[in-house]
Amino acid sequence: EYYNYVVREENLKKYVTLVEECKKAVTIPVMASINCFLQSVEWISYAQQLEAAGADALELNMFFPPTDFKQPRSDRESIYFKVTETVTQKLKIPTALKISHYFTDLGAMIQRLSQTGIGGLVLFNRYFSPDIDVDKMEISNSFVFSSPSDLAISLRWIAIMAEKVDCDLAASTGI
Repeated sequence: EYYNYVVREENLKKYVTLVEECKKAVTIPVMASINCFLQSVEWISYAQQLEAAGADALELNMFFPPTDFKQPRSDRESIYFKVTETVTQKLKIPTALKISHYFTDLGAMIQRLSQTGIGGLVLFNRYFSPDIDVDKMEISNSFVFSSPSDLAISLRWIAIMAEKVDCDLAASTGI
């Protein structure tokens, strides 16, 4: 409960302040990002706060782990559409959606998402992959940095989907 009500709000305030300060310090466009890990109506409020803070654009970095076997795939996928459509209707700034390549029918999903009013799709998310150091019995970082070969799947799907979507496409393997 403490995390949900206090820590999260404090971190959001810090992030909004960072966006405000960044806008004052630079002359280039500032793109804020929201990590949409769990289903939440709070994303719309966060997005509006970031827009009010001066963000020129917003990235919704979305992923729902396919490990909840009780929730049907269609229910998980519908969240992408609900959040995307709501955010794009509520904001005046351009919005991009960063997704993973973990979909049953990836091409159709990319195409359908492109028709939601989103300004762009970022292909694809790269997730933190922790490892366990068995000697020290602690969690450690694993595969922290991208390599040039990591971009292959993103570029492949950009080529496959070119001219088949209603928004811009960007290739990524994370930051």
